[in-house]
Amino acid sequence: MASFIILPLLGCDHIVDIPVSGDASSGSSGAAGGPSSCSPSDPCPTGYWCAYEDERCEQDASATGTCVSEECEDGVPYCGCDGNVYPSSCAAHLAGTSVTDAALCSEGTFACGDRSCKEHIEYCSRQVLLDGGYTFECRAPSATASSCEGGVVSCECLTGSPPGEPMGGASCRVDARGQVTYSWDEI
Repeated sequence: MASFIILPLLGCDHIVDIPVSGDASSGSSGAAGGPSSCSPSDPCPTGYWCAYEDERCEQDASATGTCVSEECEDGVPYCGCDGNVYPSSCAAHLAGTSVTDAALCSEGTFACGDRSCKEHIEYCSRQVLLDGGYTFECRAPSATASSCEGGVVSCECLTGSPPGEPMGGASCRVDARGQVTYSWDEI
């Protein structure tokens, strides 16, 4: 049970409650009363995750980290160690998983013209030919496309022309399952 000190503020007409000790049912308490350290055997309380210096899917039993809490905003998708894609690394952590190589999130394929691309780690490159036809190719973002954080392909990380793709007449779309198709016109 948390206890509070009621402290009147000088020059103010209201009272502020300052927690003296937090709920330390999980994770070790820090000086401010909140959780500060954690380990595989001593996890953080709900709303926090354990940030290890060397993030990986399987932590050694002796590993220690720091409990972190953050307001999550969707951003660049990340692949979680559980094989699911999350809207941000924060969301993956709050779901109880670390982030990892996107290849672990590729459990299936999606259609790209007459080809099948790997889910989440490849995008469909669709070239519109001058004669009105199309060519299709499955591509993984190159190492220079470092904005594909977590290794998960998104239109945001392909913006500005993926390596090897021309800018002219380019567009990017994401289907209902989160798979990316980058279309561009033959020049």
